[in-house]
Amino acid sequence: MIETKVVTYKNERLMQFGIKQEQKNGWSVLSTDTTDRGRSGLKTVGLAVIFLPLALLGKRKAGFMITYQRPAGIYSEEKTHPRWVNILTYAVLTIIILMMIASTCS
Repeated sequence: MIETKVVTYKNERLMQFGIKQEQKNGWSVLSTDTTDRGRSGLKTVGLAVIFLPLALLGKRKAGFMITYQRPAGIYSEEKTHPRWVNILTYAVLTIIILMMIASTCS
């Protein structure tokens, strides 16, 4: 049995990073497509105020849709936490250690 999943990225830098992360978890790239993300509302309104025909130029940049594939059931997914969770964890541990040091000194 083969697992398949589709992930959409907003830009090429995020796409390249995502591909590297997924390859570490055993996924291989099956296909790559660009996606049309529609028009940006803020750009469209701003251009309409300046010059109405230019409003059609307010299109968003294309995204990327990657389809991954791997054999089922032989890999365990790494659970990655957002960066702020790691920072918060280290801050709490630092405070606990400092409190322990302060209590032994007094």
